[in-house]
Amino acid sequence: MKPVSPKRSSNLQGHSNKVIPFQQTADYFHERGLEYLRRNDLHRALRAFQRTVEADPNNPANHCNVAGILAELGQFTDSIAVLEKVLQEVDPDMSECYFYLANNYAHLGQYDLAEEYILRYLDVCPDGEYVLEAEEMLDLLLEEFGGGQAYSRYEAEQEEQERAAALRDGRHLLEQGKFEEAVEWLERMIVKEPENIAARNNLSLAYFYTGQTEKALKMAEEVLTQQPDNLHALCNYGVYIKQQWGQEAAVEYFSKFEPVFPLNYDLAMKLATTYGLVGMHVQAMRCFLTIARFTIDPDVILIHSIAAAAANAGYFATAKRWWTKLSKDEKMYQMAEYYLRVLSEAEQEGYKKVNISYQYDIPVQLQYVEMRRRLKEMDVETWRDDPIFRASLQWGLIHGNQQTKFSILFALSQIGDDVAEKMVRQFLREQDVEEELRIYSLLLLKHISKVNFVEIRHNHQLQRLSLTDVQEDIILQVNRYYQEVWSLAELWLFRQGYENIHGLVKKTWLKYLYLRLPEDDKKIGKIGIWAGGLLYLVLRYEGISVTLRELSEAFEVSSTSIRKASQRIEQLLLQNVQKE
Repeated sequence: MKPVSPKRSSNLQGHSNKVIPFQQTADYFHERGLEYLRRNDLHRALRAFQRTVEADPNNPANHCNVAGILAELGQFTDSIAVLEKVLQEVDPDMSECYFYLANNYAHLGQYDLAEEYILRYLDVCPDGEYVLEAEEMLDLLLEEFGGGQAYSRYEAEQEEQERAAALRDGRHLLEQGKFEEAVEWLERMIVKEPENIAARNNLSLAYFYTGQTEKALKMAEEVLTQQPDNLHALCNYGVYIKQQWGQEAAVEYFSKFEPVFPLNYDLAMKLATTYGLVGMHVQAMRCFLTIARFTIDPDVILIHSIAAAAANAGYFATAKRWWTKLSKDEKMYQMAEYYLRVLSEAEQEGYKKVNISYQYDIPVQLQYVEMRRRLKEMDVETWRDDPIFRASLQWGLIHGNQQTKFSILFALSQIGDDVAEKMVRQFLREQDVEEELRIYSLLLLKHISKVNFVEIRHNHQLQRLSLTDVQEDIILQVNRYYQEVWSLAELWLFRQGYENIHGLVKKTWLKYLYLRLPEDDKKIGKIGIWAGGLLYLVLRYEGISVTLRELSEAFEVSSTSIRKASQRIEQLLLQNVQKE
């Protein structure tokens, strides 16, 4: 504390017998105290600092100086009392007091309390003056004095605070891939807490993940109006620019960011990942590598991100080195080996660059293969608890091709829970989807939904439909051959006088088409083969005598082809029965 010299009177002339009062201020006693400290006269230093408190009792530094001298004299209990008074009565924000209290309790052998106060100091003052000393003390308490109980409590409290924060800003729903629920939750949250910027940023992302790009842009703009330097919003906005106006616009937008490197790990990762998402892979790689240099032990997310950025930028040797490093982790071996194979194949084909996702997980393409395997093994319950799998389904519904979307819709029909239903409803509401996908989605909802209405977007207009009005035979509109097969089979039934099983045959054909559609290449082949196969299957199950030869002659196709078609229909229907 800088001393202030006592003021002299300007009216003194010559000698005077008047006694000039000498004003002893807190600064004066502070200087005296420092002088006694230099002489190692602790008792006089203590009295001097006590006088500073008497002269200026509202200055917390004066109290802390007294506490420091008491500790030097070994009077730790008295020092603790002074520090507690500072926190309770003088300045509750004097965070250094926690560090001093930790030292005092350590000297008294009360290591649990020392640990508790050192953790409190590190929590409230992560960039404080005594951080290095505090971390060294914490290590000593944990390793030498058998501490850890306070640390365990501290970790538990931090985790609880993190969970509470994640609940408030909707992050838990985004991490679980429940984007529809995130939108609903966060829209309510920002009404309750309009100042919650984290919730607004996450709502912006949730809009984007559900295909509502205009809303995502608007929400990001609202955040940036309040906080122009909010890096999360700036990065999100850049991604939306690429989505709306292309990579050139995004690169121009991000060119002003290149000199920026946040010291905060999470913000640096956000910026680097965003570079990658907008196609600025060299910048992403440099940013990730810089983070790695400042990180003692890079985690799997960072390692994969470096490799992905390097591969996308054409630095195959760098990518190979980092994925090889990742393959040493038993849990990451499968994923790392997959990308190393992709890299090897790209090199053999002479490609200079590849297109690798920055999301560290088995790619969506492999997830669909895995989906088929799980479905055969009745693994649907695991799907419901797999947030990455759900997130990939949501993303695929927006960005995948038609066949990918069919595969995802089929997976959602098997999951069949509320979240799956919301994803399908959002898909119909936010996108002008192809007729085949719209028909399949409507039938899916008819089977799994308890709500009778649905909103669909058609020709850029929202329409409200009743699922009751959606007839099962709407699937015949997907492909004219589906209708032709049924018409041929129906005509044969009437000619043979089998009107009584007309409904059963049609139901069987519609059910088969519903199950077949996700994997269908739309090529039905000769319609007579399928009409014969359908009839042969149903008549046989109903105990009605019919031969392959009869059907072969009626439809002018081979008996073998009819039998194979019948077996294919039967096999798919039986598989579905087993799952149900």
